[in-house]
Amino acid sequence: MNYPEIHLPEIYNHFKEIEPQAYHKIIDYFEKNEARIFRLEFEKQFEILIAYLDALYESGKFIRLLDYVDDAIEASVFHNIKYFNGTDIYRHLLLQKAVACFKTLQYEPAERILKALLKMNPSDETARVLLYQNLVRNHPPFLHKMRGGAVLLFMASAAVIALELLAIRPFLPALVSVVEPTRNGLFLLGWAVYLLGEVKHRWHIRRRIQRFIRSLG
Repeated sequence: MNYPEIHLPEIYNHFKEIEPQAYHKIIDYFEKNEARIFRLEFEKQFEILIAYLDALYESGKFIRLLDYVDDAIEASVFHNIKYFNGTDIYRHLLLQKAVACFKTLQYEPAERILKALLKMNPSDETARVLLYQNLVRNHPPFLHKMRGGAVLLFMASAAVIALELLAIRPFLPALVSVVEPTRNGLFLLGWAVYLLGEVKHRWHIRRRIQRFIRSLG
């Protein structure tokens, strides 16, 4: 969408004409008028910045959100803004940043932010669920090893199947009764190793979160 040239006093008024859920219009308006928006008085520029961040979040533009969210967090702290439009703005922005980090595969920063949110409110179920999901995605070395072991077992099973089809059945049919349970066993063992790794990983995560919550008193 193209906007006419807007003078500084009109920037805020034109922004207020945009529907709050018109996320793409908000994003477009902010990015076309960013320099002038940041010349407005603080309260107005902060309002527009928060609307822009919300629009980026709802539109899934998480990389762009990470470019601006720290500015909003710092501004809320510097100006001692606890609530904005009825929302605990500091927690709101931290949660947005945590989700953005998670969505962009930045698991360590997401973990730190989510733990900080839980320190502020140990009963925050949203932060707890997101922390669990974040830790599930952040694979530890033992899980990589177990997944690798499972893949090797699947490959061994496939190799035995190929050997069975190309050599055993045509030329050594008497060995089929030995080969069949071998390749089935390798395949099932591969699944067992894979599932054991996944269950162990999730069990460790639940224990870690429980210990962390208990440590908060």
